[in-house]
Order: sequence, then C-alpha cells, then structure tokens
Amino acid sequence: MSYPGPLSTSVNLGCDTSLQRSADTFLFQLNDGAATNESTLVSPASITPPAVNGNVSLAMTTTTPGDSTLTMQGQDTIIAMNNQGGVNQINMQGNNTSINLSSNADATLSLVGGGAGQPGASSSTILLGSTGALGVNDILFGNPTTTGIALYQTTTTPGQLSVGNNFTSTNIASFNQTTNNVTLGNLAAVGSINLNASTVIKESASGANGLALSPTSATQSVIAQTISNSGTLNLGSSVQNSDIIALRDTGAANTGSILIGGNGGTGIVMTGSINNAATTITTDRTTGNFAVLSIGANIGVPVLQFSDSGAAFVENVSTGINSTLTLGGDLNMGTDGVIRNYANYQTTGNAALGVGATGTITNTNPPPNGVGLYCITIYAPSDITANVSGVAFWNGSVWFGGSTGNAAFRIQTAPAFTSLTLFNTSSVAMVGVWQSNVFQILGPTTA
Repeated sequence: MSYPGPLSTSVNLGCDTSLQRSADTFLFQLNDGAATNESTLVSPASITPPAVNGNVSLAMTTTTPGDSTLTMQGQDTIIAMNNQGGVNQINMQGNNTSINLSSNADATLSLVGGGAGQPGASSSTILLGSTGALGVNDILFGNPTTTGIALYQTTTTPGQLSVGNNFTSTNIASFNQTTNNVTLGNLAAVGSINLNASTVIKESASGANGLALSPTSATQSVIAQTISNSGTLNLGSSVQNSDIIALRDTGAANTGSILIGGNGGTGIVMTGSINNAATTITTDRTTGNFAVLSIGANIGVPVLQFSDSGAAFVENVSTGINSTLTLGGDLNMGTDGVIRNYANYQTTGNAALGVGATGTITNTNPPPNGVGLYCITIYAPSDITANVSGVAFWNGSVWFGGSTGNAAFRIQTAPAFTSLTLFNTSSVAMVGVWQSNVFQILGPTTA
C-alpha cells in the first residue's frame, strides 16, 4: 500500500472511511467481537501518554464472568479494577512499589469486601502511608469499624504499632518504638496470654542472665535464672520491698537456702539438708553479733527466744497433767544451776494452828497467776515441825497434787480441791506464827 500524500491533507489511505474519524485520525478494529476471536499485540506494546502531563491511565473491566490479568511498570501506578466474578491477577513493578507473590504451589492475596455477591458487611483495606483521616505515615491493615481487628499506627501515639481496633482503641497488643514498651493483652478485659514455649525475660542490664519460666511437666513448673550457679532470685511485694524473700545458692550443688528479710536488718535463713542431715533455721548474723531469733504465736509477743547465750522462754509455758513433756538431755532451769520461779505470792503472820486445826493457804483459791505448776512452802520460825513443802498443779478449776508433809503437819487439798490447806495432824499445838510462799515454776528468769 502506498500513501499518495501527507497526513495533513485529506487523503484516503485505503481504510474504510466509515471507521475514519478525520483525515489524520484512524480507528482500528482488531476483531469482530465474536467470542471465539481474540487479538494480540506484539511486544513491546505501549500506551503513549499525552504531552500535557505524561500520565498513563488504563481501566480494564470484564463482563461477568471474566478474568483480568494485568502487568504494569511505571513510576507511579494507579489501578482500578472491577471484579465481575472472575479472577484478577496483578503484576506490578514500580520505582518504590512492589507486590511479589512467590510460591511453589498457590500464592494468594485476597481482599474480601462487602460488595454485591461478596461475603462480609464492610470493605477490606490495606493502607500504607496516608494523608487521610488516620494521619500521615499511618499503617492500616483491615478497617473493622466498631468490631473486628486491625494492624494499625496512628499519629496520636507516635512510633506505636497496634493490634486491635483502630476505631475504639481496644488493643490486644502494642509495640512502641519510642518508649521501648511492649504490651500484650487488654487491661480492661479478662483474658490470658499463652506462650507455647519456655519464656526467658531479659533486660539491658542483665547481660547473659535471664529469668526463665517453664512448665516442666503436667504438674510441675520452674521459675529460675539462666545462669549456671551463684545466683539470687528475689521476690518482693513492691518496688520499695523487692527482696523480702531471696532464693540463693553459694555456687556448689545442694547449697540452696531461703533468706527472709529485706528490711535492712537481720534476716532469717532456712536451709535444707542433704543425706538426711539436720535442717537449720537461723539468722544471717555471725557469732558474737548478739542476734536473737524469736518464735511466738502472736505478732510482737515472742515466747521462745534463741540467742548466742542460749534458749529462753519469755512467756508462761505450761503442759497438761494428762500429756507428756519430753526434754532431751539435761534439764537446766538456769545458767547457775538454780531452779528459779516466775512469781512468788507470800503471806506472813498467819495465826498458829491448834491440835487438828486446818488453815487455808492464801493465794491458792485460785492462784493469781493462773494455770501452772506451783511449789508451796510453809515457814514457822518457832516450830521446826511445821516447816513443810509440796508441789501441786492448778488446771484453772481444781488442784492436782497429793498430800505432803510429816507426822505433825502436812499440805493437802481442800475437800472440793479448789484450794490448798495446812493441817496440824499432831497432838501438840503449833508454836508461833507461820508464813506461806506460793511459787509458780516456769523456768529460768533473771536472778
């Protein structure tokens, strides 16, 4: 075919004039639109942009059903696609934009919105870097409105990537680069965080050491440090009291102990034994530092105290008559070998007792110091035969104790066992007055 003249003149170039819009413009029909016909463009094929702004725009819309496949390369890429029930495939390559789906099997990127014929009640969104309502440099994967979940970042919390709901700000996780804080779980809701592996917690100051949490079986778990030995694990109730209980070892095997303290003073050390040796409960003070370990039933009321000088009862100690009190070794009631009393109730100037007369011993109905073991002595300066003594136990209601004394005088219980009496069993009247002493025996006290 030859062209007889320039394109600027009205020349018929052999094209169908019914398809020719003007002398210099041509419309090419590549097929007749039949379903069995298709057209191809020999690569490379391009759409030439106009000289005004250099932009290229292409819209592809299939009829239902239909598939759309598009491969694009450009500086800036804008794609508008209308899915009519077929398969949409996009291959994009830009200066700073890349979508790459690579798989040995199937690779799928699926955004399911709420359009006609599609599941869901709302649109699906992937937004990277926006100047819209969320703010500049926002990240938004999903747009759940009042329900659902999204991965997002907002300018109201700089440097934080959140997992949750960007409308209600109810997050289940947040990662803040600015503060270096990671939050898992929503404090306003009940839930749990399950980590399907041993968990090690570290800080910048801990070096190689970490705090490991690990369930070791169906019924046992371990909280320990990751160092091999010579460690101390502190447990506290607050920031100010962070070391109330210290779990520690000296570096060798079987040297673990528990230190209870954290108050800046003396602590209590509990150490288990090996090979069935004795276990120990002591203070953490060394010998000679006058440490005292007290044991009591109530706060501030110690009963038994251990010190460098020995053990001492600082409160009343009693045992029932029908129970057994076993003390191993020698019973030493005082450091000087003298049995001391806790209290002494004394009455002097009692009138002499005639033949067969009985006198109630004052402070025995009942004894002023309550339940306990008592020693009762009678002192008659002018009548040596009346100097008798005995031991009896008061249980709070009655006296337990047999009659004691000599052929002339004896100490015995009254008929109702509610008091103790001095009885003149001789045929001679007592000479002079007599004195009674009621001692409660508890143990050693200050001389």
